[in-house]
Amino acid sequence: MSRADYQAWVIENVNQETHGYGKCEEVVLKMAQSFPELKPRRGWFYCMSWGRRGHWWLLDPNGRIVDPTGKQHPTGSLFTEPENQERYEDLTDKTDKEMAEIVPTGVCAECGDPVYRGASFCNNSCEAATMNYMGLTRHPDGGWR
Repeated sequence: MSRADYQAWVIENVNQETHGYGKCEEVVLKMAQSFPELKPRRGWFYCMSWGRRGHWWLLDPNGRIVDPTGKQHPTGSLFTEPENQERYEDLTDKTDKEMAEIVPTGVCAECGDPVYRGASFCNNSCEAATMNYMGLTRHPDGGWR
């Protein structure tokens, strides 16, 4: 297929006001059904304005990125040539264990740093600071009261 075919699909299937914000996976998988030559990828997109964000996109047979929701990012676009793909970090082939180590599940309740595997705090110091602020102390069983 051609770039014009991909662009027409995006115009027809992606909300042109939001550019698919928050719908990356859904849109990419739907587009891959329409164009089997495109391979879904997932990972990070680095936006100059917003920083690193989780994102989905497609690769064409020539290694070009087709990003049907790319315009949701201030610095994103629909097409990216291989030599200009430094904003994309492909994590598609990572195992679940590897993903758990690199993809945050939230932010620390004390300092706002990333946390992993559903933790509430990034380290014991942040946990202790919050509990101290709340007037709680750690008991021998490990709980806070």
